[in-house]
Amino acid sequence: SIGSFVADGQSCMLWNRKTSTGDIVIIRYNSVGIGSISTNGSSVSYNTTSDYRLKEDLKELNGLSKVLAIKTYDYKWKNSNERMDGVIAHELAEVLPYAVNGVKDAINKDGNINAQGVDYSKLVPVLVKAIQELKAEIDELKNK
Repeated sequence: SIGSFVADGQSCMLWNRKTSTGDIVIIRYNSVGIGSISTNGSSVSYNTTSDYRLKEDLKELNGLSKVLAIKTYDYKWKNSNERMDGVIAHELAEVLPYAVNGVKDAINKDGNINAQGVDYSKLVPVLVKAIQELKAEIDELKNK
């Protein structure tokens, strides 16, 4: 890595946009913007590129079957004893591989865990579609 920010008992980094709203951080890959962190003055948005001009071969998806295949858990973090709800990364990768970062059981050069991560925001389109499918089923049952 090029840089590292370390602090103990205070913020590691401060980003402050003072006089206008908009991007605070722009993320590019090969000089093409693929995401940003922005503000409207009251809240923060974490933006991933979703422009139609960058997409092709659009197909319908079956959200409900994907949602039903996702295993979820009420679990406790080993380092804090805090309970949360969530998924296990390598299990989610079987259903939505694009929502998972990293490799199962990977370790770094020092032999420490190189943990997988989950981008929960990638589940949102599948959840929206599943809700739409359930609504259609409810409407069909009501009309019988």
